[in-house]
Amino acid sequence: LDDEGAPNRPGGCRTCFGAIEISSESYSYDSLDRKSHYYNIAHCSKVIKADAWRVASSESLPEGVEMVGFVNPDSSLAVVAANHTNEVQQVVVQGAKREFTLTLQPRAIASARWTE
Repeated sequence: LDDEGAPNRPGGCRTCFGAIEISSESYSYDSLDRKSHYYNIAHCSKVIKADAWRVASSESLPEGVEMVGFVNPDSSLAVVAANHTNEVQQVVVQGAKREFTLTLQPRAIASARWTE
């Protein structure tokens, strides 16, 4: 979308914003601004493969942290976590055979993919 939220299709969202914004003054690559959605999509597409299955995530996460897990078709595991707080948070990610700590920077998203 451009910085005025255009183009919009008839009946489409007028308050939505895109993953990438470009200046309506120049419409040049130099004016490209990657929004938070861009990074969310990048993390998800890096670790979650087509036809992955969503699996349960622990409910014992720190307040302000969300995490979701997936099993990919190749049996690799993936998690994407978001830290909505202003402090560094750590979450323990545990598969059947492996366990590791994922450090989440303030107001950031992190992802991991591994095999057991």
